[in-house]
Amino acid sequence: MLATLNGTLGTGTGTIPVATTILTTINSLVLPRGDAKWPKSGSITAIITDASFAVPMTSTITIAFNGTSTATVTVTAVGFSGNFTIDLANPGPIRG
Repeated sequence: MLATLNGTLGTGTGTIPVATTILTTINSLVLPRGDAKWPKSGSITAIITDASFAVPMTSTITIAFNGTSTATVTVTAVGFSGNFTIDLANPGPIRG
């Protein structure tokens, strides 16, 4: 799925330009069956490009599923890269 946002965002004291594209891809996602609650395997990836400024910035976020309530989130952004664990059974802060 591709979503594009173009225009301005009101900040209360003015506006800022918005030129963002989000490309979402679902890769080999095996949905739960029967009593299972969590995706068995596969991943969801979002590539976010913000061209609102002179130098476009791209971030990639991937959530990988393994059949348990624990999923791995990989984030790559300008000047940052990291892996985190999320517990789908107990939503809360992301732990790295």
